[in-house]
Amino acid sequence: MNTRNKIGSVLASAAMITTVGLTVGVSPASAAPKPSPGATLSIVDDIVDPAYVRLIISGVHTMEEPDAVGYLVHLNEGKYAGMNYAVYADDGSSKILNDRTFPGTSKSPEGDLWASRRGLEYRRELVYPKGFLNKNLDGIDRVYVRAIFTDADGGQRIHYTNVAEGYF
Repeated sequence: MNTRNKIGSVLASAAMITTVGLTVGVSPASAAPKPSPGATLSIVDDIVDPAYVRLIISGVHTMEEPDAVGYLVHLNEGKYAGMNYAVYADDGSSKILNDRTFPGTSKSPEGDLWASRRGLEYRRELVYPKGFLNKNLDGIDRVYVRAIFTDADGGQRIHYTNVAEGYF
């Protein structure tokens, strides 16, 4: 084999190794939609019971404060009005793990919906047993939440959180 063929063979092998190395390091495909500005998800161990994890969801739907106040005033007039939180596994398929609706403003220590000068703000904490969010075979679980505001007229505003990764 002449020198030119050896160099070509070495370069081709290096290119193949580089391609394989890049492919192995790529994380799984994400099916999660782009996060909405200001919508966040954090997952922490529950301090009350270590056998559980706590999902902390928060965000703001930007609008003028008088509009946010009007939204809340009329929220309880609609049959299906309130907040809905759907927890998704981001394993490439976006499977719904849980779907919970909180009618009206549903103010409690675990969550709230309020008007501010930033707009319509929300915070909700959902508690699940450890292992409930464990849906990925590679060990690292990826989860995101879709928050839907449904107003008294049935109109909806949808927010998506960031994807939280960890061993749940």
